[in-house]
Formats: sequence, C-alpha cells, structure tokens
Amino acid sequence: MQHMNARIREDTTAAVAHCRRCRARILWARTDRGRRMPLDIGASTEAGTVALDRGAGGFRASVIGHNRAAELRAAGHRLYVPHAATCTG
Repeated sequence: MQHMNARIREDTTAAVAHCRRCRARILWARTDRGRRMPLDIGASTEAGTVALDRGAGGFRASVIGHNRAAELRAAGHRLYVPHAATCTG
C-alpha cells in the first residue's frame, strides 16, 4: 500500500475527477458493496480510514474501523480520507 500514490498518478486518469461542490480533485473507488465512494486524492498517514486496492475493475475502497486504521497508520500504511469528510462545498 505504500506505493499506491505513485500508481494513482500513473494510471487513473479515468478515476480522477473534480468534486461538483468544491471542485477539489477526487479519486473514485467502489466499496465492497459496489457503491461509488469519492476519496481525497492524497493518502494520509494521519486521518485516513479507507484502504485502497487496485483491481481489474478499478479501485476498491475498504472502510476500516478507527482503531484498526490507527494501528495501520502507526505502522506506516497510507490510508485515504473519504471526500465527504473534507468537502467545503
């Protein structure tokens, strides 16, 4: 997961968009249940609660509980922040 930012820059032009409300760049991923989830572009070692995996059908977002997310961030994993948490629009 540590190299995910580099992969996002290289091969996600279709998954990257702009938020309709605040115009920030976002990354679209699908949850385990197939719902679309907008994420902030940059991974976070401080606030993220979403693990991102690249699959054949695009990015898969897995929401992680706060305690487990804190453990993963402390171990150096970069997690993503749902855009709904930071949208200013």
